[in-house]
Amino acid sequence: MVKANAYGHGDIEIALRLEAEGVEHLGVGLIEEGILLRQAGVHCKILVYGTFEMDGADAILKYQLTPVISLWEQAHALEKAAEAPVDVHVKFDTGMNRLGFRLDQVSPLLEYFSKSKILRLKGILTHLHTGEDAHDPQGSSQQQLRLFSEVEKKFSPFHPVVHALNSAALLSLSRKRSIKFGARPGLAIYGVSPFAEDFQLKPVMSLRSQIVRYHKIQAGESVSYSAAWRAQRDSLIGVVPIGYADGYHRLLSNRAQVLVAGQKVPQVGNVCMDYIMIDVTGVPHLHSDSGPEEVTLLGHDGSGQWITARELAEQAQTIPWEILTSVGERVPRVTEGLSYVHRKQAHEVHL
Repeated sequence: MVKANAYGHGDIEIALRLEAEGVEHLGVGLIEEGILLRQAGVHCKILVYGTFEMDGADAILKYQLTPVISLWEQAHALEKAAEAPVDVHVKFDTGMNRLGFRLDQVSPLLEYFSKSKILRLKGILTHLHTGEDAHDPQGSSQQQLRLFSEVEKKFSPFHPVVHALNSAALLSLSRKRSIKFGARPGLAIYGVSPFAEDFQLKPVMSLRSQIVRYHKIQAGESVSYSAAWRAQRDSLIGVVPIGYADGYHRLLSNRAQVLVAGQKVPQVGNVCMDYIMIDVTGVPHLHSDSGPEEVTLLGHDGSGQWITARELAEQAQTIPWEILTSVGERVPRVTEGLSYVHRKQAHEVHL
């Protein structure tokens, strides 16, 4: 899954890298995301999981995307727009109650696809709402998968690709090595676990910036908006040009830490739109006349220390998915072997 700008990592860079590694199917949430990848030179199959109407059907055909249909209206729009056969995947709702055909539509869909000369059924899928319990025979995921197994049996004459497992379910089932359904991992391919347990995954993203200014302040002086932090001692404050407009949540104010020269230092004061301040008093070689110094806000700096997405999520009272997908478009993405820079900034994402 490379939707939501590849979970904040940069969809073009990630898609090109995955395709170079032999990945044959990518997933996006929006038609616009699929078009962007096509225009960037991605050639593999791109599945579009979101809803669409007639205009969307035309775009899907124009850019040779593979629609995942969840409504009869989508099928009808494709039938009307297409002049040649179109491969589709069909989604079934087994308990998520978001997108997908209800199970009472299995028989009408079987009849429809057996007669349609335009739509060719190439895949069926469902989505698990609590994939973390997939290893539990009595859990909700297994209940959903049992329902989906019945759907799979009925569609077996079409020999469809069958996929149901998200990252959480895939990792959960790996504990028992009993994976029977196709998977479409998202969070896990970026090296982040949906669980507190890391499953020996290695995060792909490091978010780095640099100190662009230093302030020597006296004990009792405040930092940033609302004077929400006051120095308890004479302190050296570093100004870092990244803020909530770049996806560094304001809820991290006075809670988060960053890495400077291999050690963790606190972020202080309220996070601003374009800046944060950090207390670097304890970093031995820094002083008020120091030059730019690299700051790692997420990931590693090569010293063995890490700032994890889960750590930031707990501090911001959210989930790792939101931490990653929040990294803004104006933050350049820099990859090994591939580079697609949106705008030159003092901060950047390293993959």
